[in-house]
Amino acid sequence: LELTTTPFYHPILPLLVDINCAKRCMPGVRLPFTQTDNRRYAHEQVRRAIEYHEKIFGRRPRGMWPAEGSVSTDIVPILAEAGIEWIATDEEILAHSIGQPIKRDDMGHVLNPATLYKPYVAEGGGAKISMFFRDHYLSDLIGFQYSANDANAAVADFEARLRKILASYRGKPLFVSVILDGENAWEHYPNQGIDFLTGLFRLICEMDGVAPATFAECLDMRLETGHIGDLYPGSWINHDFHIWIGNQEDVEGWERLNQAKEFFEARKAEGNLDPQIVAKVEEELLIAQGSDWYWWFGPDHSSANDLEFDMQFRLHLKNVYQLLDAEPPENLDVPIKRAAARELFTPPRTMLNIKMDGRITSFFEWLGAGLYSAEAEQGAMDKAAENVLREVHFGFDSVSLFVRIDMAEHAADVMKAGDSVRLNFTHPQQGWVKVSLDEAGQCAIELGNGFAKEGVEVGAAADSILEIAMPFDMFALNEDQTIDFFVELRKGDRVMEKIPASAPIIVNSPTEEYDTSVW
Repeated sequence: LELTTTPFYHPILPLLVDINCAKRCMPGVRLPFTQTDNRRYAHEQVRRAIEYHEKIFGRRPRGMWPAEGSVSTDIVPILAEAGIEWIATDEEILAHSIGQPIKRDDMGHVLNPATLYKPYVAEGGGAKISMFFRDHYLSDLIGFQYSANDANAAVADFEARLRKILASYRGKPLFVSVILDGENAWEHYPNQGIDFLTGLFRLICEMDGVAPATFAECLDMRLETGHIGDLYPGSWINHDFHIWIGNQEDVEGWERLNQAKEFFEARKAEGNLDPQIVAKVEEELLIAQGSDWYWWFGPDHSSANDLEFDMQFRLHLKNVYQLLDAEPPENLDVPIKRAAARELFTPPRTMLNIKMDGRITSFFEWLGAGLYSAEAEQGAMDKAAENVLREVHFGFDSVSLFVRIDMAEHAADVMKAGDSVRLNFTHPQQGWVKVSLDEAGQCAIELGNGFAKEGVEVGAAADSILEIAMPFDMFALNEDQTIDFFVELRKGDRVMEKIPASAPIIVNSPTEEYDTSVW
């Protein structure tokens, strides 16, 4: 046995050091507009991993499995300077690094074994590190294929493949690397893989010409090594980074991470930040660099917990701003995982005719409006049932967007206590509309960001409910474009409640044919 480690929060290290390296393995890839130097964080992810490993096991690891087998020339000096002697990844990275394919016959046997089955030394930034490249075919047989076979038959097949390697090259010793997600395969095997593994290890220990060895032991044997002067950037999945940077959702995740990091750096440059706050902010950024968040973004992977993963990622980035006594940007309230956004509201069904008086004037006044209920979201988000904000009704006529907010008490009573309501709009532009009560008990309206311009007249009335009317002209939107917004209850600058919790309310502005099309 040899224990290894991985960069602490499992980041894709090459993308942290230089995200532009993705262009080489993925020509034409779209990258985030906001880019920032995360090299220092790459060093920290490696340092923490080694330090934690030593704390738990009493010794420093000699080798490291970069998260998802992700490598590049730029990470070589970072790992070498940290004392890491070896790393490993997939054979396709080797093939692209040396410009020589790993050839196989129809049965999957390697036709140029002397190329694959040996350690290499990779150079970068004036440093060197040993590298191993897994036999992709042998590894996947164990990881994905043998579970469907009888254990003895699977072991016999593996033995035949080892004998083929022995027969194909009778020169210097060969080192065959078999690497797979060690925890994932066995649930698919009969008896959790115990029968297969017992037979496999017995075979490797007893077979003539074959001996088990760790990667560190291989280095100590001083076998013949190859040389890599320009390590091809990529992971062990398709020799690229498409899972973590290949989709618009991935790009948005990186964009928001980089924006938070830039904000932090700007605040640090001003000086006088408490060292404890600095440490907490850096922890949040390190966590948000983990590869698992980006694993779930995009169409590549999905689970029943997509919404929760998305929210947790954005929560860590929100924490960066809040720790620095700043209000998080509105885009951190908008889900990145589009397909996972739950429909927690019903859309408007007809045009509305609203009398702005803060009361439900008639049964029919808001009957055709869309409806969001905080109670409906409580099961998903585990929200407290005592919240003041209860329902949001929304709709329009041909010229205005109407929003009605129902509270646990009369809206006017809530707002007389010093609370205000703010609508935060995230699309098609960012801006806000804030409604409070003045000393005379009348609604006072403030507009922020893109809405603070001449000629915009917003109406509001508060009594049993709060009603707000906003002209479509203020949104600068195209016909049938969506308007996305959240509702906040505030006391001063402090946000007391925010609904919806998981995704904005989305309203399609009406076309000229809207009244006919809904029938």
